[in-house]
Amino acid sequence: MQDIDFYSGRSNHNYPPRFEGPDPEFYTRSSKSLVPDHERNQKRASRLLFLISALCIISFTTGLVIGIKVSGNSQRELIDRTTYSKMTDISKRVSTMINNEAGAQKESIYPRQTYPYVIRIGEEYQKDKTQEIAHYLSRRGHTIILSKNNSNFRVYVGPYKSNSEAENALQTIHSYKSDIIANAKVIQRL
Repeated sequence: MQDIDFYSGRSNHNYPPRFEGPDPEFYTRSSKSLVPDHERNQKRASRLLFLISALCIISFTTGLVIGIKVSGNSQRELIDRTTYSKMTDISKRVSTMINNEAGAQKESIYPRQTYPYVIRIGEEYQKDKTQEIAHYLSRRGHTIILSKNNSNFRVYVGPYKSNSEAENALQTIHSYKSDIIANAKVIQRL
C-alpha cells in the first residue's frame, strides 16, 4: 500500500527533486573555474618559452663576441671596415633595384603607345557612385581604370589596342541596358 496522506493528497515520503535533463547551469559554473587555469597555464608557458629563447640568443651572442675577442687581440674590432661598407652598399643597391623595378612595372602594364583607346563612362562621379559603377562593370569582366580629379572621380573601361576593339566593347557595355552606363563613349588616351 502506498504511503499517502489522504487529507492533503501528498505522499509522506520526501524524495529529492529530480531533473529530467542535465543541470543547465553546470557548464557555466564549471567553465568559469576552468578558463583562468587554462589562461594562466598558457601565459606561464609563453613566458617560459620567451625566457628560454632570450637566454639562448644572449648566450650565443656572448659566446660569439668572446670567441672573436679571444681569438684576436683586445684591440681587434668585431666588424672590419670593408665588411661594414659592403653590407651598407647591399642595402642601398637592393632599395634602388626595388624602386627601379616598381617604376618599370608601373609603366609597362598598359603603355599608351600600345593601348591608346579607352571607354569613358559618363563625366565625373562621387566616390560612392564610382565604386558602384566599377563594381558593376568589373563583375562583367571589364578592366576598370579610376582617375581622381579633385574630389570627384572618372571611370574608364579598357584600355584597348585599336578603335574597333574599343567600339566592340562599347557595344557590349551598351547591351547591359543600365542607367549607370548610359553616357559611355570611346576616347583616345593622351
